[in-house]
Amino acid sequence: MASRSRKRGLWRILALTLVGLTAAHAAGNNYGCRKGVVTIGDPTFTIIEKCGQPRQKEALAGGGADATEEHWYYGTPGKLPYLFHLRAGRLISIQRLKR
Repeated sequence: MASRSRKRGLWRILALTLVGLTAAHAAGNNYGCRKGVVTIGDPTFTIIEKCGQPRQKEALAGGGADATEEHWYYGTPGKLPYLFHLRAGRLISIQRLKR
């Protein structure tokens, strides 16, 4: 009986750990704006619709329309900004910048 109870406890710990890791991973894959949440894979028009125009844009060197890359910066004044990395008109990563 004690062995069975111990196994259940270990499975619960494992399940909670996996849920926590999944939530942490998902946090880097989306960003909440005033009009909704943007997610990796969203096109530029969806980002602008939900978040408005970025505070700043940077075009990165690339060859051809499929390789076009941009960095868009979002956030509120006085707080650390978020960097949206876009390739070929789609969001490929979201990163919170550090000081």
